[in-house]
Amino acid sequence: MNDPTTTPDGVGRPTRPGDVHGEPLTYQVECFLREAGVLIDHRYGIGAPLTTEEHGEHAVAVLAYAAAIAERAQQHRWTDARAALSAGVSGERVAAAMGLAWVDVAGELVRQADLQLRFGHISGAEHAELLTLIGGAS
Repeated sequence: MNDPTTTPDGVGRPTRPGDVHGEPLTYQVECFLREAGVLIDHRYGIGAPLTTEEHGEHAVAVLAYAAAIAERAQQHRWTDARAALSAGVSGERVAAAMGLAWVDVAGELVRQADLQLRFGHISGAEHAELLTLIGGAS
């Protein structure tokens, strides 16, 4: 009999985002899609039906993977915005891709640059370069 708390490869299904912390993003997305696929198949009567326990375990795993993926995306969004600006993408285009107004993106990038300078993660010259990049992208 299958253990609903483990994946087909014997790994425990996550019950919270921290269970997959440190796993490669591609692995998290693969697992999310696999678990979501099981739920979709169950919902539409495709394949063998799930027990109530199995259904619950797959649903919790989907939620945990989704939260972990969302957290990763949020962690990288400002670095990715800065990378896009560095590549010559306009501030308005970056903001549109993020679903935000440019004034909000620019404000957060300045805040992040200030924090990085304050904690010694970037030099004064790098800080000035970032501010110039942000100012020139509007």
